[in-house]
Amino acid sequence: MTTRKTTARSRTAPKSLTTPAETGETGETAEKTNFDKFSEFRARAAGVNIPDAFTTEIPPYVLGPDEGFDPPVTLEFPKRFEQQVHFEMALRAQDYFAALQVLAGRDFGRIIHAFGQVEDSYRLLAGLTLKIVDHFTGRGAADVPGGLLALVDLIAKFGPQLRWDFHHLLGLDLNEWLRGERHWGEFWELKEQLLFGSEFFAAQLEDEELAEQAADLPEPPPAPPSLRGYGPLLRKLDDVLDAIRGLHGATVGANPGDIVPVERPKPRVELVRRERASAVLGSVTRLLLRGNGGQ
Repeated sequence: MTTRKTTARSRTAPKSLTTPAETGETGETAEKTNFDKFSEFRARAAGVNIPDAFTTEIPPYVLGPDEGFDPPVTLEFPKRFEQQVHFEMALRAQDYFAALQVLAGRDFGRIIHAFGQVEDSYRLLAGLTLKIVDHFTGRGAADVPGGLLALVDLIAKFGPQLRWDFHHLLGLDLNEWLRGERHWGEFWELKEQLLFGSEFFAAQLEDEELAEQAADLPEPPPAPPSLRGYGPLLRKLDDVLDAIRGLHGATVGANPGDIVPVERPKPRVELVRRERASAVLGSVTRLLLRGNGGQ
């Protein structure tokens, strides 16, 4: 059986779900959860008309006579808040059978009984469960760091910014993932490359919740300049800044050695060569000191 690699997370009540008690509302009038928002993005991508009173419109997954179920078993993505909580908790624990139980409801027993009649039933049922989860969330949603829940939170919070960046910066359509045409692992890798200049990166810097989390962390040491995105334009700007510093130093009568040039990013091979040269110099120095009676 293939095991999904997801990051284990706490079973405490998730921030991605807004409880009716928090909103002062109940039932269908409660505030949309991140699952609702994620499903809304997927439904829009599939070309489904979204009514004002939103309900999830992702098509159900049907187990019919070809799979040995007559009458068919119809599995729908959970709409009620309580079901979404149980579904999320099952995914947090990477318990895909519990997730299937939420999706199948009263038909869960029928599914278990049917698979109990065949060889290698556990592996086959696990494969079916993962296929069903992929149907509702898109291919590979459980494979990204943090699993489906991280993806749901990300799309619900930064979906518009990610859509803009993927279209304008990468020439890609976020709807291709939302429709299940691409693997979410690919999306996650591309998302990690959206840095300065992207709408997604700017939205993260302006997000209140992320700012609160970052403020509680110790101040990180200053990082050296990165080669990522460092092209001809930035090199020329660094040259201009060096010239301005030199002009300013000459104006105030500073010694040339006191003028510090702009720190530029360096390839790793250059840093390795410097480390090796420093190690050789240290060895030579120790040999010379021994020859002169040093330690």
